Amino acid sequence: LVWCSLVSLGLQVIYLWLHKQSPDWQVNFTTSEYIANFTASIFALAIVVILYEVVYFYRKWRENMVENAELRKEQVERQLEVLKSQINPHFLFNSLNTLSSLIQVDPQKADTFLEELATVYRYLLRKNSAELCHLEDELNFIKAYFHLLKTRYGEGIKLEICIEEAMLRHQISPLTLQLLVENAVKHNVVSVSKPLIIKIYVQSPPILEHQTNGIWRNSRLIVENNLQQKKNTIPSTKVGLNNILTKYGLLGFNSVEITQTADSFRVVLPLLIA
Repeated sequence: LVWCSLVSLGLQVIYLWLHKQSPDWQVNFTTSEYIANFTASIFALAIVVILYEVVYFYRKWRENMVENAELRKEQVERQLEVLKSQINPHFLFNSLNTLSSLIQVDPQKADTFLEELATVYRYLLRKNSAELCHLEDELNFIKAYFHLLKTRYGEGIKLEICIEEAMLRHQISPLTLQLLVENAVKHNVVSVSKPLIIKIYVQSPPILEHQTNGIWRNSRLIVENNLQQKKNTIPSTKVGLNNILTKYGLLGFNSVEITQTADSFRVVLPLLIA
């Protein structure tokens, strides 16, 4: 604005000088008229400059918003990739340990275990790159994964799934159930005399208005197991639970609930609408 004002002042001085140099253009400007003309030109310049700056800053603001959104998206994707990379080695390490012990005890069961492990790992590789998956796919996966546990622990572990067919259209974060089941086995006694019972069910809101097109809104998936903690174990680092909390947080859902009583351990996950 200052620069434009100086230019305007210079142009008016040149204009007056030209008038004085030409006898046909003799015009006598009073000081008040000159100040009024200069003030009017400055006012017009101010309006033009303000409009220009408003448009300029608005465009810059939009560009910055887009850039920030892209940066946040890239950051979230990187964080999700880090979390996924933490899951794969942990799952593979435990599976190979189980296979190694089965080879020594029962080679025939080891062959069956290896086939089931291949099926499970194909799903893991396929879904590990996705942010969400259908509950139906995740349940089919956890059933296959449970077969691996059942091969090793026999009647020492049980899985109870009670979910209506309409709920299978909802979505959750991939491999979440596997982490929770694995966490239950890791920290609890698993034996025939004290079986570990893992329950997976859905808690739906009682209000019918929450149902739209056959899909319950605000429904929650609950994974629960009886608590019979192992003794003389290394304190848990809670990496698996923190992974779940972080994954859902990055997806914009901070409603994961973790509760522990004297008899049970319970995790409540939000079910997302497809």
